[in-house]
Amino acid sequence: MLSYQTVAQQGNVWVFGDSAYLDINQPNQPLRSGGKFFLGTSSIANNAGDLLFYTVSTVDSQGLSIGYICNKQNFIMSNGNGIRNRVGYHSNLILPWPDHDSLYYLFHTSILYNNWGIYYSLINPLKNNTGEVIQKNISFQSNSFPTDVLSAVKHGNGRDWWLFWRNHDREGLDSTFQIQTNNTYYRVLLTPLGIQPIDSQSIGQPGYLYLYGDLTFSKDGNKAAYCGQSGMLEIFDFNRCTGLFYNPITVLPNVLYNNQTLISAEFSASGQYLYVGEVAGGSSFIYQYDLFSTNILATRIVLDTIYYPSQPGTLERWVDDKIYISILDSSFNSIGYTDTTYNQTNTHLSVINNPDLPFPQCNYVTNGFYLNGARTFQSLPNNPNYDLGMAAGSPCDTLSVGIAENNAEQNEIKISPNPVHDNLMLSYKLTQSKQAVVYIYDLLGQLVFSQQIYSSGTQLLIHTENFQKGMYVISVEDNGKRMNKKFIKE
Repeated sequence: MLSYQTVAQQGNVWVFGDSAYLDINQPNQPLRSGGKFFLGTSSIANNAGDLLFYTVSTVDSQGLSIGYICNKQNFIMSNGNGIRNRVGYHSNLILPWPDHDSLYYLFHTSILYNNWGIYYSLINPLKNNTGEVIQKNISFQSNSFPTDVLSAVKHGNGRDWWLFWRNHDREGLDSTFQIQTNNTYYRVLLTPLGIQPIDSQSIGQPGYLYLYGDLTFSKDGNKAAYCGQSGMLEIFDFNRCTGLFYNPITVLPNVLYNNQTLISAEFSASGQYLYVGEVAGGSSFIYQYDLFSTNILATRIVLDTIYYPSQPGTLERWVDDKIYISILDSSFNSIGYTDTTYNQTNTHLSVINNPDLPFPQCNYVTNGFYLNGARTFQSLPNNPNYDLGMAAGSPCDTLSVGIAENNAEQNEIKISPNPVHDNLMLSYKLTQSKQAVVYIYDLLGQLVFSQQIYSSGTQLLIHTENFQKGMYVISVEDNGKRMNKKFIKE
């Protein structure tokens, strides 16, 4: 049974599989969706926890990928069909457009010939009470072949979103017939201004990434885990302000053609334990790792051995902090079960009831969650933690919507003029230390200026002639105390 102590919000509703519809606030209601999803799905609710819309990614009778967007009434939205996507575990992802009421981005991937790349569609689910796809299939990276690693986490300001993906070589071989490997993560920042330019970071061990894998973030957004089709498993620390990974730990190295595909991974709520699903020929496995150990690999323990034709799909933590696992019965064809195919595997999810405890106290139950007569395939919704707030105390939390400036008398800093053209004068009085640091951040939370100040002084002249026009936040950090002011550069 579902249990949740507070009212969930945008991650409240899961829609997936063959008409499966789970609402955390209506645990005993046999709700139904209008979709039959073989793989990648995503869904989102409003701030009251009521379903807004969901995506369907499936295949037609010829095995070709097709996608569409459904409203809460389970009908395809206006202009909501013909969504380019591939059938993948993590190939669709919905993000609210910051500071734009009722507008949402659907990010989706495609590997169709001459249409490969990362796409977005812009959606207003409230238009005419039935919803409308305002724009669809807009390409913003078309020069590479995307994998199934599409993920997002909220920026440290509690408003914007980091979106990540990885690519692989379409042929898998270079001109010398050597296997291509890479360790590059691509990212964009979604802000009130829209999708910012693509950036990338290369970190960790290079690995061969074919189609399937997962990039998942901890509940607090400060850690990430990557797993892929070559058997690689890596853990990173993550900076929500800069969007950068650091401190990589390779738990399992890249091993080509080992017939061991790491499909999906998920953190426990505290971030101590990581759960991983592995598809490995005749026998597949669900593992638990203790990330607080100095030897993570040595803590690996098997929670479940799954025998062919069944195999694990995605692992997802829901708002009740339990981790749910979709298991596929692969004895049936690749475009889904027949209408009469109901069994213990496809009518249930497996569940880890207490993920923050070691095995066996974590209470993993095979087929432990009944779907009220609906069926699951391989995927659960690829939803980020919509309810994640600002990174309190971080340099970029001052940009969060609703976070007011400190009162001038309390924080003892003043700036003038405001707006500013070429020179900004900061007046300050340090009360807790002999020195402090001044930071200036732009609207995207990027650091544009920093300098130490000392208690022996009272003013700092800052040259702003090279700043771009727009709003900035100046922050003085004095022995753990933060003093903030906003200003505009004209």
